Amino acid sequence: MRLRRSAMKAMTNMPPSGIFMSGAKLVAEAGFRKARTRIYRRAARTGARARGEGVEMKFLFVPLRFLISPVFIAAVDVMILFPMVLSIIDIVQSVNRHTDTHEPVTIASTIALIMIGWGVALEERGVIRKRFGASGGPDEERQVRIDEMCHEYGVAQLVLGLFAEIAVAMISLPDRIVNTVGYEHALLTVSVALISIAALIQLRHAFVLIATLWRRDTVREENV
Repeated sequence: MRLRRSAMKAMTNMPPSGIFMSGAKLVAEAGFRKARTRIYRRAARTGARARGEGVEMKFLFVPLRFLISPVFIAAVDVMILFPMVLSIIDIVQSVNRHTDTHEPVTIASTIALIMIGWGVALEERGVIRKRFGASGGPDEERQVRIDEMCHEYGVAQLVLGLFAEIAVAMISLPDRIVNTVGYEHALLTVSVALISIAALIQLRHAFVLIATLWRRDTVREENV
């Protein structure tokens, strides 16, 4: 009451222009406070909605976490290994017989493309795991080691697949651009050699992943 009386007294002693400026200032401050409160409430609702959507997305990703497990990755390694081995045998036979290179080139190019795709998926396991909300668990240290291992093997598959694809792509180019007449089977040999190295690396990767599971079970038994 005293503050209000003093304010009224001060306004009474003010000139009309001062009263107008003081009233405008009070109206502006009130409008600013309302706008600020509205913004804070809207931000709170937006943050709550975003947190809810984040929890929902993580919940949806839970069934997909199996896709980045060592068991699933090793299974995919073995599944891809079968067409790789069959392709190697087929291409080697074609090279030895000096048959037409159209089909061997198609086979080598397709296998190289599979290697490139799988290599990219392997090297990004850590990013995919974080996206699926599978990071920060009790075995995070072990998962990080698996991420690093998958990254190394993935880069190997990617690089070998790229160079295998380059070797057979040169055969497909017209002779007026790159003259590969008489070198088709040599380029196929280079491509199949790179695919063979990648197959060995992939086989080792599958065994290493299975070994990590066995070591985990051994550590659990020792702790018990």
